[in-house]
Amino acid sequence: KRQFSSDIFRVTNNQFPAEWAVSNPKTSIATYSILFVTCVFMEPLVIDDFTVGANVQSIGVTLTQNLNITQGPIINTSSYNQRGSSASLLGEERDMEVKVQSGFSGRRFSSDIFRVTNDKFQGEWAVANPKTSIATYSVQYDGMDQSFSLDIDGLGGVNFLDYGDSLMLYINTDLSCSLSVMMFSSNGAVCTANVEVSWYDDEDDSYYYVPLKSFEGSCSFTDIGAIQVDLTTNDAIDFSVQIMEIVSTSKPSATPTPSASPPAPINNVDVVIDDFASGADKQIINVVLPTNVNEDDLALQFNSSYAKNNCSGLIGCGRDLKLVVNYGNNNELFTSGVYSNPGSSKYPAKWILTSPRNSAGVFSVIYDGMDNSTSFDIKGLGGIDITANGSAQYFQVVAYSDTVTSFSIYIYSLGGGYCYLEDIQVTPDYYGGDVVYNIPFAYLHNNCNLNKVGSMEVIFHYDEALDIS
Repeated sequence: KRQFSSDIFRVTNNQFPAEWAVSNPKTSIATYSILFVTCVFMEPLVIDDFTVGANVQSIGVTLTQNLNITQGPIINTSSYNQRGSSASLLGEERDMEVKVQSGFSGRRFSSDIFRVTNDKFQGEWAVANPKTSIATYSVQYDGMDQSFSLDIDGLGGVNFLDYGDSLMLYINTDLSCSLSVMMFSSNGAVCTANVEVSWYDDEDDSYYYVPLKSFEGSCSFTDIGAIQVDLTTNDAIDFSVQIMEIVSTSKPSATPTPSASPPAPINNVDVVIDDFASGADKQIINVVLPTNVNEDDLALQFNSSYAKNNCSGLIGCGRDLKLVVNYGNNNELFTSGVYSNPGSSKYPAKWILTSPRNSAGVFSVIYDGMDNSTSFDIKGLGGIDITANGSAQYFQVVAYSDTVTSFSIYIYSLGGGYCYLEDIQVTPDYYGGDVVYNIPFAYLHNNCNLNKVGSMEVIFHYDEALDIS
């Protein structure tokens, strides 16, 4: 009948409002625990979600005669403000400019704020530039001045570091281009960054993350008074930005599962692990089960190895595939193969995995050098630095899936340590396309040396019909 108690009580004293109280009886042993968890998640700072002034703010230039670059530019500007809109528009005003430097008579140059309806965003800044012409399109954020003349302290000195470490943009384009971003401190110091925007025939919109530390210049990101974004182009382009925010890409205190919202830039590749061009249409496991495989039976395993001297796009120049069937039905087809992908200029090959209904097992790919064997050689890569001397900070996986599934990554270093991240969720794209997954190295569990990697394995578990690449 001894009473053991652990309580949270309100107290009245001059120091603290409450207490954790423990009461333990004599001649007894007990442990009382309390867990404190702190999760720090930075709210993003919206610079512009383009809902303010949507379908209202619009500027353009129509040439009435041919314009030569030596004649000087034709400029048109527009300002739109709305008090109380700071949650959607930093500084509550957007200034726009179109500066046409050359073009033929009758050509139209336009810059508009439109409302859009999709599953991601509600507004956009849209630019349309004609062929054989040169123009610069700008948006500016410097407070409510009703002018495109820059007020370097118009925003009052916003501390961007309170909101994150990167500028994030979601961009749609039908032509590769370069975006210039300038940030000004109230003392006149400026920082600049160029965002290289790529277009591919099968993927024309992407998130772009620009780390603040990558900006060049002497501005202070704790004191930002104005922002200007410029697009200069000399070709026909349809271009739009649907969100601009300051976001955090750092690992939060509580580790989430990486998702399709990329926490890092997707512009640059430091180390290619596998672009699947090597061995395409050569390394294929197609298995039709010769008999039923039940859960109580021994699993069936099917292997394939590929190696090529002086390869490119394949880490260690070797790839081993494993297909394990834990259960499945007679005459059902399972596939794990590397195939060419002629419909894509960006991804010329892919690893395709398919499993039928009422089946379960594992697909895996192993990178451990040119051993032509699925026997694991943890030192087979010889100590490759997958961080590219510290410049790479995350894995990027581009995948298509027709259902929700997950995969795991395991990395073994030469010194015997290993690290891993399991149950990385893969989800179908709303429009049926590829999804980019950026997985920070910081999310890996356990200890390994990413500067001296000896082997790697990626594993997909399946327990239903699956079609993934």
